[in-house]
Amino acid sequence: MNINEFISQVRSSNKYIFDDNLISDRQIFNTGRTIASVLIKQEVNKRRLLNSDNVFTPIECLDLKLVDLTECGVDSCNKGRRSLKQLPELEEGIFGYTIQGVYNLDNSEEIFPTTIREFINLDKLRRKPNKLYYMIKNKYLYILNPDIIAVNIYIYSPDNTFELTECQSMYEGELKLPPYLKKSFYDMINSELLNYHRMGKDITDDNVDAQ
Repeated sequence: MNINEFISQVRSSNKYIFDDNLISDRQIFNTGRTIASVLIKQEVNKRRLLNSDNVFTPIECLDLKLVDLTECGVDSCNKGRRSLKQLPELEEGIFGYTIQGVYNLDNSEEIFPTTIREFINLDKLRRKPNKLYYMIKNKYLYILNPDIIAVNIYIYSPDNTFELTECQSMYEGELKLPPYLKKSFYDMINSELLNYHRMGKDITDDNVDAQ
């Protein structure tokens, strides 16, 4: 479902709310984005959606540059890699950032999340795990291995709930939400817009009384 269809459905199911034109398409858009983000975060915290194809946004061939690992807080003489660009704003749940996975370019090898403390402890082991690790700091992706020059990463970001390309208007973006959440999604939007409508009416009535 694209955003234009989403806005039309909200308006058609709440016709009485929009009689006074208090609520704009942009208000519906922002309300939908916020509520979708809340619902998806709840599902991720329940360990759901990790295999979903229509929630996470792929960033493929993300280029990395060689850096000192001290840049991401690791007290080490070793080199690693950092994304050239910052990642979009990420949701953070109980189990960390809402990232479906980080992989090499052909998706044949997964790169696993770690923390500074975990990585320091791993680095002290005589027999180190045969795994690749990543960290995120200041919205940059760090790969703790200098040999990886680019990766694929699959993320959920509130900025991408309604996915848009640079050439698309707000109305052409896609609604990124699993079908089973859509009833809750629309129920919450309707409730939120009704409250907004009532608040707007109260303000109008107060202004009238004040005159």
